[in-house]
Amino acid sequence: MACRGLIYIVDASKDVIQIIQEGSVPKVEVTTTLTYTCDVLALVNTPVALAATLVNEENQPVSGADISFQVAAQSCSALTGADGVASCDVTIGTAGVYQVTAEFVGDVSHKPSTATALLTV
Repeated sequence: MACRGLIYIVDASKDVIQIIQEGSVPKVEVTTTLTYTCDVLALVNTPVALAATLVNEENQPVSGADISFQVAAQSCSALTGADGVASCDVTIGTAGVYQVTAEFVGDVSHKPSTATALLTV
């Protein structure tokens, strides 16, 4: 019968930085950056494209991530493609300057990130 115990993860100075149960996998999250990459001008009552690009800490695209967009009480969401880009359309019925927020809430292996921009309608 094999013994199961704790695994001690140490840094270069031999200080214990994490203790995990043998057989479990420590959670590793990669930093992400979300950048708004689409329209900043739109016409009233005309669909406007909202888009953002999600990359990891090595500036590589993150695919399959759910990105949500909010602007002027409108919202939409889309998954990023192989290029890290997610896009969707909304229609705004009143002229004004609005803040667009794009948000990635994170997942098992990626930290969350947010981007904002101003949209003039």
